[in-house]
Amino acid sequence: MRVPSFSAIPAASTVPVPPVTTGPLRPPGRRCGRRCTAALGRVGSGLALAGLLAAAPANAQFRSTPPALPGTGEPSAAASGQAYRQDAARHLYASYPMQVWKGRLPPLLHGVAVVEVDVDAEGQVTDVRFKRPPAAPEVAPWIQQMIRRAAPFPAPRQIGPTQYVDVWLVHKGGRFQLDTLTEGQD
Repeated sequence: MRVPSFSAIPAASTVPVPPVTTGPLRPPGRRCGRRCTAALGRVGSGLALAGLLAAAPANAQFRSTPPALPGTGEPSAAASGQAYRQDAARHLYASYPMQVWKGRLPPLLHGVAVVEVDVDAEGQVTDVRFKRPPAAPEVAPWIQQMIRRAAPFPAPRQIGPTQYVDVWLVHKGGRFQLDTLTEGQD
């Protein structure tokens, strides 16, 4: 089999390029009738539909929250809020093992949020607030639902009702890491 060489391909300057037109899509000297207008309308609506379909999969992973796996039910042995933050992060990782990003995160993330969570003495989530919401608006409700569905958290028996803050690092594919347990970022 003979492979053509690159010298057989004409240079870009020798290939004729048709001029770019910005006018109506009809032959010169001819008016656009009903059929032409209807065809242009179908093309325009088809492009709009294609745009909607292309945009839909980008955020589909944030439309629903996966069910959380049940926790162990064991109380936390944390003696401080910082120690409880680690227990809470481990609980979230155990609740959503398929959504946890394994390894180092890529340099660009879809959403970064600073989340403050209130937990009562029994481990129930009483409030979820965003100290810094993510730039992608679809990520905030997704994070909030994941936290609420993961309840009950390990009960903070030694410190009582507590409040902890963690940073959620969310990839566009719907996987996450928490700053408390992150493996770093490239």
